Amino acid sequence: MDWKYYGRTHDLHFHAGFIGATQDRTTGELTPTLGWNVTHDPPKDPAEHKKEIEKEIEGLKAGHSNDANAGPWHDRVKTLEVQLARINAVAQATEQKEQLNDLKNQKWSIPAEEKAEWESQMVQLEAEFNTTTTTFELA
Repeated sequence: MDWKYYGRTHDLHFHAGFIGATQDRTTGELTPTLGWNVTHDPPKDPAEHKKEIEKEIEGLKAGHSNDANAGPWHDRVKTLEVQLARINAVAQATEQKEQLNDLKNQKWSIPAEEKAEWESQMVQLEAEFNTTTTTFELA
């Protein structure tokens, strides 16, 4: 289930059923105890999660191909598309951060004649990283 809270959507699970039992002290009779709780989706491998989202979007669109782009099914597709954009932005930002760290580690071993090119690469990667993280925050 999707829970929209302050502009963010959270994937939740509802759990219900038997959570235990109580025993009457005098008769020994057992009585089941029922309950429920709500949990957040556990973290998933991003690649696996991406595949699940793409499959769900495809299924929703196929099942509603003759319907207007409105209503709960369409809202769910839009929510999933935002999640997909966030996963892609995180993957891209992670890759860019690794590239930045690699470049930073090379700083002291680069010959003087290559410093200008190195600085240019750093500026470009930092700009791309900032754009990606802004995209992630907006998604």
